[in-house]
Amino acid sequence: SAALHCPHVLGNLQYRLKASNVQFHFDPNHNLVNAYASAAMTKDGNVHPDVSMIMYFARLANIIRVTAACVANHHRLIQKNRYTDPGNFKACIRSIGERMEKNDGQFAITDTVFFTKTILFPDGINDETIVTYAQNYTEAMERFILAHELGHICYGHVLGSRDNYDISRMQERDADSFAAQCSSSDTHRETSFLGQLFVTLIFTWYEERVPNAPQTTHPAGLDRLVNA
Repeated sequence: SAALHCPHVLGNLQYRLKASNVQFHFDPNHNLVNAYASAAMTKDGNVHPDVSMIMYFARLANIIRVTAACVANHHRLIQKNRYTDPGNFKACIRSIGERMEKNDGQFAITDTVFFTKTILFPDGINDETIVTYAQNYTEAMERFILAHELGHICYGHVLGSRDNYDISRMQERDADSFAAQCSSSDTHRETSFLGQLFVTLIFTWYEERVPNAPQTTHPAGLDRLVNA
């Protein structure tokens, strides 16, 4: 709702109409860290001219929640003036990427449990504010992903061919820009930007650290971070 009804979308009639005909699907079984937008299909197997869909995979949801919890823990420690060395935070973030690399681009619920109970909170969560922080960062990251995919839909990328690699990468940059504009119109834009930053980091891990990952149409990770 936050992505589909942000001021950037509602302020443009074309975007608003396309956003009103988006179906959302969650795939709990797909193994890879991924999400994508496409045209919806009619019952007879043809491309639907007006309806689009966004597919969101459980593995991406898993790694987002762990990353958000890591950022939330860092946030809590800073607020309590108990955190002077960012080394632990960096090590934790790095270990999430290494875990995905070890699993060839997957991040299962068992990985989520391992990080939550062994790395992040071995003694449990004693401060409920961290739950609120984690929810906020999770929502910010997911908003950026959905806004990015909505950008593909609003720009008509889902109806054309993406066989040309250079065009595909340009479309990915356009979708990033669209999502960033959605974030800039958000009342929680600071958290939204961190959502963009860490989502970009997750896909950088996937694209550049997983040796068996398929060739991606997304711009290189550093390019996306600079654009952000």
